[in-house]
Amino acid sequence: MGRLDEWYPRIMRRGTWLSLGCLGAGLLMQMGEQDAAAVHALLYGGLAILLVLPVVGLLLFTGRYALRRDVEMVVLSVFVVLMLLVGTVVLHVSK
Repeated sequence: MGRLDEWYPRIMRRGTWLSLGCLGAGLLMQMGEQDAAAVHALLYGGLAILLVLPVVGLLLFTGRYALRRDVEMVVLSVFVVLMLLVGTVVLHVSK
């Protein structure tokens, strides 16, 4: 279980830096009046990475709780992930 304690901060840190790089490159390209499609891809990609990072952490720790047979935390974690998915689907369908 100690490996997750080492992996989690590393994943979060690298994901945050990757997101920052995408957002920064997109903003610089926008100021330089570069291709709009590439700018949007970088900006939306950076935001998507930033938004997915907490979900990745939640899934990692859900697996950890499952291995420890902590049923209460597994149920709570799965409930949170399902609520995120339902919210995403409702938002997408309502457009």
